[in-house]
Parts: sequence; structure tokens; C-alpha cells
Amino acid sequence: RRILDVREDLDGVAVRANGLCQTLDRWKEWADGRDVGSADLVEIASTLEHHDELPGTGQLGEWLTRWADTQGAVLQRPTPKPPSIEMGIDL
Repeated sequence: RRILDVREDLDGVAVRANGLCQTLDRWKEWADGRDVGSADLVEIASTLEHHDELPGTGQLGEWLTRWADTQGAVLQRPTPKPPSIEMGIDL
């Protein structure tokens, strides 16, 4: 069922992947020393933490939030994703 759901929502998958790529580019700009506002850092951290299904992105967002805390900038922690409930029944 999941394979069919992904296949039927290829446009949505592409939009989410593009958003993640843009977020990673913005994170790289910040990591390279470019000036990034605190509102942008909040968005970057939140997006990365919400893409925790990809290896390393969740940790990257969490690390950014912790770094901001040590610098005195308070980034809102994203609301945790509710756990998915699967019945294990294929119809």
C-alpha cells in the first residue's frame, strides 16, 4: 500500500524533496559563515528535524537547535511528529 501511495503522490514527493534540498543549501550557506537570520534558522532546523526519515537530517536539525541555544538564540523546537499507526493489514 505504501508503494502505491508514494507512486500516486509523486508530485508531493518531488515538492518535499526539493524543499529539503533548498533547506540543506541554506544550512550550508549558514555553515559557510553567511549571515542567516534567526527566523531562517528556526525554519532550517524545523525542516531538517521533520525529515528525520533521511539519515542524518534529523540530527543536523537537532544539532543546529542545540548550537543556537549555546549562542543565546532560542529556536522553537518543532512539534514532534505523531507516531504512525499501522495495523499490518493489507487490503
